[in-house]
Amino acid sequence: MPPEQRWAELLTLAQAYQSNYLELVAICGFQLYASTGVVATDYANGYIDAETALSALDGNRLLQSCCFSTLTEIVALTPVDDELLHAEAGRLLAIIKAEGDLLNALREVCLAPSDSTEAQTEEARRQVEMLLDEYTINNLPPADNSELDSTR
Repeated sequence: MPPEQRWAELLTLAQAYQSNYLELVAICGFQLYASTGVVATDYANGYIDAETALSALDGNRLLQSCCFSTLTEIVALTPVDDELLHAEAGRLLAIIKAEGDLLNALREVCLAPSDSTEAQTEEARRQVEMLLDEYTINNLPPADNSELDSTR
């Protein structure tokens, strides 16, 4: 790849980062979890068949892989001394990777349902849920409890 093209890509990624790209990826992480859960629930309850579930999971896989790929690229192009970005992107990468594991596990349930694949899916679901909970707790703004202040 010519250096000019690489610099153009770097500038595009930098602009995306400055435009709250990481927040967008975080929102995508929650959306992936929610929509994957709907697909899994509908499949488990017999509302959709395996083919429909697999098709929906493939759509989620596309979003997951795009998020993972761009985050990986942003991390690779970020100066090593930008510890805040590396920490934030690292948390998001862990979530997006775990969601990929969940998608893989659900795919296996649709292709070859068994107690083993269902257990793997449940473990993957718990992992994603834990990472999303930690991310939420660590990124919530401080609570404004002024309305609860009894000294007024």
